[in-house]
Amino acid sequence: MRAIANPSANVDSTLKIGKMKFHVMMRSRGPRSDSLVKNWVKFFQPIVARYPEQARGHLLLGRTFLSERRFQEAEAILREAIRVGGPAAHPLRLLGAARAAQGRLEEAVQAWNDWLALSSRPAEEDRHLAAVGRMRDAARALAEGLGGAG
Repeated sequence: MRAIANPSANVDSTLKIGKMKFHVMMRSRGPRSDSLVKNWVKFFQPIVARYPEQARGHLLLGRTFLSERRFQEAEAILREAIRVGGPAAHPLRLLGAARAAQGRLEEAVQAWNDWLALSSRPAEEDRHLAAVGRMRDAARALAEGLGGAG
């Protein structure tokens, strides 16, 4: 087997293709079948296993788990994306969503606070600024209303 000169380039191109296909699938009109989403899990899991120190693979697998409503798995893989790649806007925002979906509102608020505290975010993340603020405020109010510290 021939050694790859730049293994990062291989994962980059694999994930780029996978990400493009994933975006097309997620934006397609009409119902998405469970088997189609499960195929994306099968696509991204081996990439994450082969390149465990590449945060993008974890992020894309986490997004897939979220779309499949597998919130605990999404949270775990998104935390790994943050561990590997450092605090970044996209995984922090999705981590908040995964935690909120599990009813862990105070932890969701913390993830969104971390997202809001980032000194810079990519432009594609800045478009979520108002929505993240509203979700954070709603989760905080609900947590406080239920007796949590928020």
